[in-house]
Amino acid sequence: METTNQNSDIFEPRKKGLPGMLNTLTILTFIGCGIAYIGGIWGFIQNNDYEKQMSDFQESIDKAPEGWARNMIESSMQMFEKSHEHRYILVATALIFTTFALSEPCKCVN
Repeated sequence: METTNQNSDIFEPRKKGLPGMLNTLTILTFIGCGIAYIGGIWGFIQNNDYEKQMSDFQESIDKAPEGWARNMIESSMQMFEKSHEHRYILVATALIFTTFALSEPCKCVN
């Protein structure tokens, strides 16, 4: 009795195209890059209301008791100040590096 394995015939031509995992990875990369573009632009837009956000931080510091909560708010305030100072650099690098990340899967699709 002869058994043949139809799936392992080395002489059958294979279908051209992306393997399943690579196709999934490419789609997830497109989704991630879209989220990164939106996040970079959204962060830039949020930084434009500097005075209001600084007054909100100051109000939170005044209400917070001494200890780790106050230190955390002060640290967040310092991070916000630095991100506001460098907002143009941050949005430019976010857009540039997201574009770099997007360019490699585009080569695989074509």
